[in-house]
Amino acid sequence: MKRLSLIILVLMVVLTACQSGPSMMTGQPTQAPSQSVSVKDITQAEDIYGVWKLTHHPHYDPAYWLLRPNGTYTFSPNQDGGRPGESGTYWFENGQLLIKDDFCPTPGKYTVQEQEREGGPALVVELVEDGCTARMKILTGGVVSWIGSMK
Repeated sequence: MKRLSLIILVLMVVLTACQSGPSMMTGQPTQAPSQSVSVKDITQAEDIYGVWKLTHHPHYDPAYWLLRPNGTYTFSPNQDGGRPGESGTYWFENGQLLIKDDFCPTPGKYTVQEQEREGGPALVVELVEDGCTARMKILTGGVVSWIGSMK
């Protein structure tokens, strides 16, 4: 009986050792592979021209943010910026995005970074100052993903 118990114990130890990964055998914790994310500060308009998809808009799903080279923008449910839509102007000062429209004529101020993600570039828009709550929620409420340049 002792011999059978000893055999079972040895077998359990061997099987446990075979199922363990290298970190279990060395006693070192397993670490997930590091995922370096490329981040770039956006400080000029030409770095964000194009069509971006917004994940948060109170009226449009899907919603797109079209940023044009002439300093105008449109929030729209259409990738081409067609109606309906909300438009305004934007520009950069001192490394910050300033944005205004007819509904909120006082410019809001934001910092913008571009991150390379698995699905492509995305913008991280962070509030500096904006008295327009609706615009702030649209810009900072989720992921802003690159769709493409305007046609």
